[in-house]
Amino acid sequence: MLRLSLIAITVAVISGCASVNNYDTANSNPFDEPRAAPQQRQVLPKPTNPARFMHSAKVATMSPADAPDVVVTPVQSTAPLEVQSLTQLNGSELTASGEMLDEAARLGRIGDVQGKADVLLQAGNSGSGAALYELAKMYQDGTLPKDEEVMVGYLVQAQNLGHVEATRVLGHLYCLGQSVPLNLEYGKKLLESAARTSTRAAREYGMMLTNQRKPYLNDQLQGIEYLQKATDAGDQDAARSLAAALKEAGRSEDALVALAKAEEMEPAPAAPRAPQTLSARAHSGDVNSVFSYAQQLLLRKIPTPEPEFNAYCWFAVAKEMGHPDAAREMGAISGVRIISDKQNPGRLDRCIAELQQDLYSHR
Repeated sequence: MLRLSLIAITVAVISGCASVNNYDTANSNPFDEPRAAPQQRQVLPKPTNPARFMHSAKVATMSPADAPDVVVTPVQSTAPLEVQSLTQLNGSELTASGEMLDEAARLGRIGDVQGKADVLLQAGNSGSGAALYELAKMYQDGTLPKDEEVMVGYLVQAQNLGHVEATRVLGHLYCLGQSVPLNLEYGKKLLESAARTSTRAAREYGMMLTNQRKPYLNDQLQGIEYLQKATDAGDQDAARSLAAALKEAGRSEDALVALAKAEEMEPAPAAPRAPQTLSARAHSGDVNSVFSYAQQLLLRKIPTPEPEFNAYCWFAVAKEMGHPDAAREMGAISGVRIISDKQNPGRLDRCIAELQQDLYSHR
């Protein structure tokens, strides 16, 4: 049984309660995930290998016949020139990419912005669109010194690798003329492409088409179709937007149904995900995985800027957790401590303490 009676819903619709949160801003952040305040901003050099990114009107997932006939101004970027296609990667490389993303997340949690950026860049050069998308966010949100050119360059590369949220964000930017030249038709094509597989993109594009979010695209019929698609996928915000759009279109009875459906929806609890990668198992506190992760770092099978240094930290934690072979491995690379204590006293101990704290918080 629906939670709200039809009378209550009717009152809500008439009084305007079917409206949704106010997205009416030309300066909205298309990434817009909640973020904690940065612990420390560091000035980093831009990535090397300058490259020119020509934004053709053709979207990677579109057929040439579907591409809009538009010309877009080239964007200069210092993002890397060559990124492999995911289809060129074998299973072990894809696993390594996942390990690198996990390691980047860990470095971010302990405030190592430089390390996180370096690892994401390596993962991106291995063909990870998700890593390039995360790098773009870092240049957009101030974690790294803001640089719109570099941000857009990484988004373009992530989109070319098939990352749907990068396509969605680029669509927003072109539709609003943020960080790139305004190109409404190209932006719409990008959003249409993203909406094929992204519920969020379908909802946001539907809101633009029904004039609930800038830019006002003023296509009520098509917008309702996109909002219906997102609603059918279980998006509660889309259902509320759909109710508002239907009410505006004079379809009051359909608006009642959509609003009632929205009230019936509840956010699905996130199902616990079993750790799949070695990094995830290590970060969950499994001592054997902690030891194995240290070995992989030392063997350079998991890329990291300072393999011996980081491996020593992980071996030290494995030793504290009681792994029988960790002390022997630490002895084999004991020169790491000697060099580190001479060049930067206390840095190695801080690394070990921060890693212990990070693992403890995830156990």
